Amino acid sequence: MNRQVIYTETMRCQDCYKCVRECPVKAIQILDGHARVVEDICILCGHCVMVCPQSAKKVRSDVERVRRLLELKPVAVASLAPSFAAEFSGCTAGQLIASIRKLGFAAVSETALGADLVSSAMRNELGQLAHNGRNFLIGAACPAVVRYVSFYRPDLVPFLSENGSPMIAHARYLRSRFGENALVVFIGPCIAKKKEADESGGLVNAVLTFAELRQLFEEENIDPSVEKPTSNDAFFPQRPSKGELYPIEGGMIASIKQHGSTDVPCMSFSGMGHIQAALRDLPDGTPETGIFLELLACEGGCINGPCSDASRGTVSKRMQILLYEKQGESEPFNTKIACQVKHSAAKPVQRQVREEEIRAALALVGKKEPSDELNCSGCGYDSCREFAKAIVIGHAEPTMCLSYMRNLAQKKANALLRAMPSAAVVVNADLKVIECNEPFVRILEKDAQFVAEAKPTLEGADLRKLLPFWERFNDVLHHSPGDAFIESDFRCGERILHGTIFSIEKEMIAGGLFQDITAPWIQKDRVI
Repeated sequence: MNRQVIYTETMRCQDCYKCVRECPVKAIQILDGHARVVEDICILCGHCVMVCPQSAKKVRSDVERVRRLLELKPVAVASLAPSFAAEFSGCTAGQLIASIRKLGFAAVSETALGADLVSSAMRNELGQLAHNGRNFLIGAACPAVVRYVSFYRPDLVPFLSENGSPMIAHARYLRSRFGENALVVFIGPCIAKKKEADESGGLVNAVLTFAELRQLFEEENIDPSVEKPTSNDAFFPQRPSKGELYPIEGGMIASIKQHGSTDVPCMSFSGMGHIQAALRDLPDGTPETGIFLELLACEGGCINGPCSDASRGTVSKRMQILLYEKQGESEPFNTKIACQVKHSAAKPVQRQVREEEIRAALALVGKKEPSDELNCSGCGYDSCREFAKAIVIGHAEPTMCLSYMRNLAQKKANALLRAMPSAAVVVNADLKVIECNEPFVRILEKDAQFVAEAKPTLEGADLRKLLPFWERFNDVLHHSPGDAFIESDFRCGERILHGTIFSIEKEMIAGGLFQDITAPWIQKDRVI
């Protein structure tokens, strides 16, 4: 069974390369004109899903899997991400809990309890940072960031916090309370959580996105906004005390500090572009206490996750989280649950590409000199050399280069025009020649032929000064239905031309093909 998290509906993919352009790690392969996510090197930030203009990028649905597990497991508990407060602002927490329980869950618990556990452990880890000889510490709460560091910055793996994500810590807690046979389902806005659950060793059985949760509500005719919660519809076992701030940028730092002050300078960065820039050229000289970096793959935090409500702004969502966090303080959530995880650098994600391979790939798209490298990013890559590397490793095709395809099309058109025995001309809406061939020049008056000696293609020449029947081109350019095509005999000085004038692009481009039927060598069958 294919468990790929992000996949492409090829029938929808329109080879626009926007996913390539937007992917922060270029984990996209173009094959036969269609884009495919290469999951082995994908960090699962979900950005390609958000930006695809044709909605061709899809997220694996775990709805049916959860349905089956709900039927099989004796006890089911939902781990609800703290960003729910921004996502489901149209209902109360009690109404949302009641709605989730109607789906078959015995209990609903806030993942923010796991965030409390991680924050407490992180506070202790920061206190020991200088003693452990590390000048940096990177939070490991965001699975997309952890994948990025493991795949693309293996030099920073030793600086990842040994305390993992709130989802894993919360799942360990829930299993300690409900038993190892319980069904644990995480619900949130994150795509990368699906892969994290797949690799959790059974701690988390499945992950539902907020979109999938809404799908379940719709299929079961459940409307959270009209539910009437009972006293049983409360979070198990309590509200978090500190962890509700995790889904907003800077929230993890604020949560850690609520567990005790720290002398370690803390910085927060969100969005993969900002993270990549922040991790570039990290300074050697750091404070003796070290530096803590909170990194979130989604700009603004988890509230802007790829499966969250994109119709609302960051300020509105952030305010909902802050308001919810202030609504009630619970007792400190202290329990002896291990938060530690092991991090390791992944194998090299791509093979090294040799310089001669790059030059050969560049030659494939007509770039034989450095001056040929336009670096226009039309293919989706930042430079022609990066594009060439992608060709070498099989992630890109030469046809993705727009300048190459345009030049190739122009060369083919020119070759076709030169080879045609008929006189051919193409003009724009202003009746200026775009292109013509030598037979066309030969049918013109001597004055026009003299002009052609200086500029053989007559590019830019005014057709009204070349052909006496130029009005017929105007008729075709501004035709009424049925008049986009004229076939007739035309007089041009002493010549009689049999030709066809036709529209190429309505009101913009027209073309004409002609033969001089007064020429003695023209055979009757060729005229016909």
